[in-house]
Amino acid sequence: LFYGMSFNIIASGVLMVNAFIWPVWTDLILLAFCGIAAGLAQLAVFNALKFVTTVETGIMQYSCLVWAGLMGYFVWHEVPDFYVILGSSFIVLSGIANLIHVKHALKKAAV
Repeated sequence: LFYGMSFNIIASGVLMVNAFIWPVWTDLILLAFCGIAAGLAQLAVFNALKFVTTVETGIMQYSCLVWAGLMGYFVWHEVPDFYVILGSSFIVLSGIANLIHVKHALKKAAV
């Protein structure tokens, strides 16, 4: 997490050398609140991941495809083509099938 964020800070700094504008106080306050909210959200995700299996985590990651598609449709009016819907369906359905398979395997192992 630290190294990824460090890279982002350095890359952003290099890219904004010619276009930097000092933010006003209201912008700084909003940026501070965004940073605090993002940090707390990341801590909440890390804490939540302690209580689920990797298979269940994968399902949540696969659902991001659905949410990204919905956001693209409603916010930017992008209509996904047939291949995007087909590929996303395969990925989401395989994740669900994997979850079902692992749940059945755990039930058999418990017996």
